[in-house]
Amino acid sequence: MHFYGEERTRHMFAMRELIDAGIRPPLSSDYTASPSDPVMWLQSLVTRTDYQGHTWGANQRITLKEAIRAGTLDGATASYEEHIKGTLEPGKLADLVVWDQDLLKTDPSQLVNVKVQRTMVGGQWVYES
Repeated sequence: MHFYGEERTRHMFAMRELIDAGIRPPLSSDYTASPSDPVMWLQSLVTRTDYQGHTWGANQRITLKEAIRAGTLDGATASYEEHIKGTLEPGKLADLVVWDQDLLKTDPSQLVNVKVQRTMVGGQWVYES
């Protein structure tokens, strides 16, 4: 992100500004700040750092709870599917990930090191480490 310069990165992936304006922005798969790695996405949203520790657009940091919501309920809402996914409730799709540690108790700069223990899709366990 360094080649964009600090002024431009202050407004790129403007999650803080969107949330503060009352918008519920979803995460997206074209998020170019990191490779396709969900825990790095979370880490970069919360810390606004990359794998090398460079900070870019620190003013756009959001909380981990906001980042999780953007990747779950807000993503489902953006695709008009909040009635079938986005939260864990009876009658909704049972797609979920079990992590090897509590994300909310993990140092935000270490989220990239959290590993998937199990994955459930459609109510069936499809992966177990």
